[in-house]
Amino acid sequence: MFMNLKVSTKLIVLVLIPIITLFIFALLILNEKYKSVKNAQLLENGILLSNKISLIIHELQKERGSSSGFIGSKGDEKFKQILDTQRKLSDDKIKDFSDFLDSVDMGSYGENLLASINNAKKELENIKQARLQTDSLKILPKDIISTYTKTMEANIAVIVSIAASSTNYELIYAYEKYIQRFSELSQDESFKEV
Repeated sequence: MFMNLKVSTKLIVLVLIPIITLFIFALLILNEKYKSVKNAQLLENGILLSNKISLIIHELQKERGSSSGFIGSKGDEKFKQILDTQRKLSDDKIKDFSDFLDSVDMGSYGENLLASINNAKKELENIKQARLQTDSLKILPKDIISTYTKTMEANIAVIVSIAASSTNYELIYAYEKYIQRFSELSQDESFKEV
């Protein structure tokens, strides 16, 4: 059948085969590049979110210690001023976290991350009740430490979920381990203060 075609038709067919092949390879390469860019964006947002969470954890660690000191001092005014200042710093970081979540499509990360984020947000809301109990001295230092620790663990779980959903999870996983260890060390310090 190929033999019965005109020479010009044969040439067109011979030229079209490599062009179509090149076109298919170009599409495959573009698809891979698109995936790489998308993964880089997901990683960038994951790192930014992890950073916001680590700042929350840092401020909550200080608030945990200040709360414990306030309770241990039986409501000393000096501790109350320190605690109020620290709460403001914590609230600022929590707001940054919420604003970031509002600005990014987190749906690309999957259900596990969304569940972790929702749990962390719920635990952050529980801090409000713990603050009221602290202010009225109706909570023990060990209980306030436990409440803050649980909240920080929920936030660390978000970082773990980010790592699990990323194609470059080694980087975020190492960061999560660093945050987790830092949290453990500061918790040891909080218990020493009690």
